[in-house]
Amino acid sequence: LPWISISGKLRIKYFANPDVTANITSITNKDVVLTAEFDIDSVTKKYKIGDGAWLNYTKAITISSNAVVSFKSTDSDGEEYITTYEVTNIDKIAPDKPIVSADKTVITNKPVLVMAEFSSDSVVKEYSFDQKTWFTYADGVTMLENGSVYFRSQDAAGNISNIAEYKVDNIFIRTDII
Repeated sequence: LPWISISGKLRIKYFANPDVTANITSITNKDVVLTAEFDIDSVTKKYKIGDGAWLNYTKAITISSNAVVSFKSTDSDGEEYITTYEVTNIDKIAPDKPIVSADKTVITNKPVLVMAEFSSDSVVKEYSFDQKTWFTYADGVTMLENGSVYFRSQDAAGNISNIAEYKVDNIFIRTDII
């Protein structure tokens, strides 16, 4: 029977790339905190944002806008292990202010339908008469008397647009006729 004889030291090396996790992975208007776990035998622990310089990793890093972040560890033999994490879920830009219009702009004794156009990233569309209580917008707001109606929207990250106001002042109903 053949047999193998080994003399000296046998070294089996296993070294893992940095493991990166984010505190938020869904769409958000908040900063994202990235935490990296490095192999216990790492000699160096570094990170860089985009094409920036490598910096020493000492604690979790906060990312305030979408970016590619790389994490690098080095073992005792000088071999490098790199993990790249791309943050793509930060949206801090509010939807555009709604564009408002009315079906009647001249003097009338009929109700006025006020409509709003919302930007394509709007997932919540609302209107209000007092800017305190908001209602879901569907297909326009019928104004039976003069007054203001306000519109706003919100995107999936929670950013709220500027408020658009439409002031109806062209409804005139004569009450002096018997």
